[in-house]
Amino acid sequence: MKDKQTKSKFKSILDAFSVVGYILLICVIVALCYFIISSKINNRVPIFGNYSFLKVMSGSMEPTVSKNEVVLVKKTSIKNIQESDVISYYHTINDGENRKEIVITHRVTQIIKDSQTNAVIAFRTKGDANSIEDSWDVDIKKVIGVVDFGHPAIVKILSFISDPVGIVVLVIFPLSMILISDFVSLFKVVKQNDDEMYDDFFDEDLGLDDMDDEFESFDYGDNNYFEEGYYLDDNYLDYYSDDD
Repeated sequence: MKDKQTKSKFKSILDAFSVVGYILLICVIVALCYFIISSKINNRVPIFGNYSFLKVMSGSMEPTVSKNEVVLVKKTSIKNIQESDVISYYHTINDGENRKEIVITHRVTQIIKDSQTNAVIAFRTKGDANSIEDSWDVDIKKVIGVVDFGHPAIVKILSFISDPVGIVVLVIFPLSMILISDFVSLFKVVKQNDDEMYDDFFDEDLGLDDMDDEFESFDYGDNNYFEEGYYLDDNYLDYYSDDD
C-alpha cells in the first residue's frame, strides 16, 4: 500500500515537472519566434518591453565590447543620454548598388543641440578601438538605446540563447525528449489496448468465461476435497499429504 502511494506521489511530481517543462519550452519558443519574426518583418532590432539584445559584429568597441559579444540595450529618453554612454543606433550604408541599414554600437563623444531651442538633435560617436570619431552624426530618431552593462548574468543568458548550441540545448533537445516520451507513452497505451483486445477475444469468442463459471459452480458434494487435501487427477480424486 505504501509502495503504491509512494509511486503515485512520485508520478504526480513527474507530471508537475512535465507541465512546467512544457510551459517553459513554449515560452522560450514563443520568445525566439517573436524576436526572429519581428526582426525580419520590421528590419529592426526586436524590443521586449524597454530592452533589446543584439550581437556586436565588429571589434570597433574592443576591449569594452568584443566582436560577436551580445549586449543588452535599454530604451532611454534622448535627454538622459550623456557623453561617454555607449549607444546602439541604425546607420545607412551603401552596399554596392543598394543601401541598407546596419546597427552600430559606439560611444557618445559629443551631444549636438539646436542653437535656438537647445534641444538634442544628434550625437557624435566613436568606437573605443578607433583612433578618430565617426564621420557622421547620429540622428536621435536612429537611436535604439543605451547599452546596459549592469546585468552581466542576463547578458550571459542571452548570449547562450542566441548561440546555436544554446538553441539546441534549450529548444531542440527538450523538444526531442518530449516527443520521445510521448511516443513511448503512446506505445504503452497501444500495447495495453492490444493486450485487452486479446483478453476479450479469448474470454468472449472462445467462451473461457463460461468455462470458468462452470468450474467455479462445480458441486464437490458434502466434502470439500480441496480443503481436505485432495487433488483432481484425470478422472479421479486422489489424496495427498505434505509428507509424500
